[in-house]
Amino acid sequence: MDLKFGPDGMLYYLSIYSRGFSRISYKSGNHVPDVKLGATATAGAAPLDVVFTAKGTTDPTTTR
Repeated sequence: MDLKFGPDGMLYYLSIYSRGFSRISYKSGNHVPDVKLGATATAGAAPLDVVFTAKGTTDPTTTR
């Protein structure tokens, strides 16, 4: 992981999962994501194995 400011003044990051640097940019008019959270169990005796999920979460600002 590495963060650098480029000659254009933008912030870039390097991750072990990416090929080269990626730019971090701000989008005006950013909207809050519509978060959907879930769990396989909500109560029970300890130790309780629980799997959490955010499946169904959407970001109205993201365009792909």
